[in-house]
Amino acid sequence: MCDAVHDAAHFAVDVRALDCDFLLCSAYKFYGPQIGILCSRPGLLDTLDTDRLRTQESEAPYRIETGTLNHPALMGLTATIEYLAQWSQGKHAGRG
Repeated sequence: MCDAVHDAAHFAVDVRALDCDFLLCSAYKFYGPQIGILCSRPGLLDTLDTDRLRTQESEAPYRIETGTLNHPALMGLTATIEYLAQWSQGKHAGRG
């Protein structure tokens, strides 16, 4: 497990190069909403024995959720990543 909460705000994180099972970070560290991020090795979440609500689906990533997803925060996270991607690709016009 890798904790990228501090690096993700300052560096591109290459999950494949790290070769970790799980990578965690928090979007608020790079101007996003208060939402945690978990990147898992493909198929690994499906092998974990988790406590979950019976109403939740048994497939990953839903098997590790305890209820309704925070859709507004997920949209904010998506917008933050798209905004930062513009900067890293030199496509941001900036102000003056």
